[in-house]
Amino acid sequence: MRVRGKPRQVRSASRQAESRHLRLLILALATLVAISLLSRLPAWSLLELRSFDYLSTVDDPRPPPGGPVIVAIDEPSLADINAQWPWPRSLHAQLVRQLRTAGARVIGLDIIMAEPSNPDNDDAITRAVGPDVVLAGDETLIETPQSSQLIRATPLPQLTEAGAVTGIASVDLSGDGAFRRIPGYEDGFAAMLMKASGAAPKALPAGRLIQSFGAARSYPTVS
Repeated sequence: MRVRGKPRQVRSASRQAESRHLRLLILALATLVAISLLSRLPAWSLLELRSFDYLSTVDDPRPPPGGPVIVAIDEPSLADINAQWPWPRSLHAQLVRQLRTAGARVIGLDIIMAEPSNPDNDDAITRAVGPDVVLAGDETLIETPQSSQLIRATPLPQLTEAGAVTGIASVDLSGDGAFRRIPGYEDGFAAMLMKASGAAPKALPAGRLIQSFGAARSYPTVS
């Protein structure tokens, strides 16, 4: 006796399995295409960066002890000095001498002194700087339809001749105005500070994301 109908059931089940696999494949491809398209949107990129900001500080990390102390030119400073910005360079010279006396291993002035000012003030800061002082420089790329021009602003020659070191302090900000990526300068401000302190800076790839230690004043800060 022959049992009829089973081959049809087997073929029907096989077709259903193939159809289900095909639908799953189409769904997976559609999902990948949708994610790929969404990842090109600015909002997706911003969401990804904000997620990194959150995850990088979720453990509430703290800067290691013995690191930098930030001397901030902030509102209390402006109120106490009672002078409009920019301040005379003789005042920065006084600060350098006091920081050195207080035991600062290396001093970084994130202020660009590329143009001459009052000669007496320029002479004062020249006498104060030395190999333990890093002065900020700036690099700007100017692009026109005809050409691209890279312009560097560096400290006055008399300051570097006195021993001061130049560190490029230019940074590239993300679309939301946050600083997240390591600048691509071998003579960057942070790297030159490390060298001036006697430490060897790590060779990190340009554009690598920076883990933040937290909000403003996470580092020890004084006015």
